[in-house]
Amino acid sequence: MLEHEGSSKIDEQEIISSGIESTSLITQEIVGQINAMQAGRKLENLDVLELEVIRNKYLELKNILALKSEVGSGLILQAKTEKGEAIEFNFEQIKTYWINFYQENNLPEIAEVVEKMKINLTKEQQDRIKELSEKKGFNKMIIFAGNEIMKNNSERIKQQTEKEMEGLTPEQQYQEKDESGKLIGAYLSDSVKSAFPEKIKNNNRPNKPYIFFCKDQSEVDEETRKPLKGLGKEEVKNSPENIREYFKKQGLTGYTLEEYFVFQREHTAKNKEIENPHPDRNNYTWLLDSELAPGSRGLGRVLYASWDSDDQQVRVDSRASDSCSSSIGARSSAIFEIL
Repeated sequence: MLEHEGSSKIDEQEIISSGIESTSLITQEIVGQINAMQAGRKLENLDVLELEVIRNKYLELKNILALKSEVGSGLILQAKTEKGEAIEFNFEQIKTYWINFYQENNLPEIAEVVEKMKINLTKEQQDRIKELSEKKGFNKMIIFAGNEIMKNNSERIKQQTEKEMEGLTPEQQYQEKDESGKLIGAYLSDSVKSAFPEKIKNNNRPNKPYIFFCKDQSEVDEETRKPLKGLGKEEVKNSPENIREYFKKQGLTGYTLEEYFVFQREHTAKNKEIENPHPDRNNYTWLLDSELAPGSRGLGRVLYASWDSDDQQVRVDSRASDSCSSSIGARSSAIFEIL
């Protein structure tokens, strides 16, 4: 016979401080009891009070596990895609993935910061992640080390993400070299090159580790290459300043230059089996959160980038924040500061 409520109270602090393995064992025990009832193996031995005990234990465990997720210990978040399909965000696995990425791409300072951090998300942040997954199609998480560290590593990020990649054909590799035979890598226009990296300003980024939530897709958000709706009575042009406002109304932001270099490298590595693995091969994307800073050639000009398949390199240029083109859109993202 099962013990009555109170005689085997679930220890909340013990579960919160325990590892995933012990939490899993407790869960299995409760689920086993429920399965036994459903199978009818113990129904003849249970009275109404005992059934209520199992129910209370189940609800209690469910609440504790929700609390455990909120404090960030082994957080696994269940969500749905736009199509209603199940999707899981296992934050320990995501963290390990990006530690390995930074180590493999010779970015040790960033890898060290990510390795030392603990992922803590509030319930509000978790709910927002679920909402963006289901309503906006967000499905990719990148962990960055904070704006100051990313800026301090700008040159290194550029150099390491443009290196030769195993598994790509010669036509898919960066190829431009200088007179000495050294790989030039990503092309920076005159306005960007003269400002890079000290005179390029990043906006809307914390100086501590953060989760960068976005869409893992090859091209920009289609609606951002067209006149925008929802900012007033009339449609407005798809300029950077208008797209920024368009995203802001949705609680979203864009990309920085450093984020784009990392995204470009990782997306290509994951798609190297296809003919055109590089993102933004057909259109440019505004890097809405990187602009030319004071002292540069063109204060406030917004950066934009693409993959040039003819010259085989990422190209980065800048334009005025009020300019627009049907060939330039933007990628959206959401920033979750790690507590």
